[in-house]
Amino acid sequence: MRQLADETLELKHTRVGADVRAAIAQARQTRGWKRQDLAARLSMPVKLVEEYETGKAVLHDNAVIARFERALGVQLPRPPKRDA
Repeated sequence: MRQLADETLELKHTRVGADVRAAIAQARQTRGWKRQDLAARLSMPVKLVEEYETGKAVLHDNAVIARFERALGVQLPRPPKRDA
């Protein structure tokens, strides 16, 4: 039983990095938008915008980051690609 526990992989989800979080929040605040304003422009729930700005969101791909870039009109830092 101990051997199985030692061999078990520890899987962790990739979360939004500090540089991406700060860039989203700064770009939004520069435009004078509230999170609700950005969420409306992205057609996303406010909760999701909040999760990206606080680093709680799980990154599945760069498509959501691209949506933030288009809405905010800025180039955001991209997280490094994971090995599959």
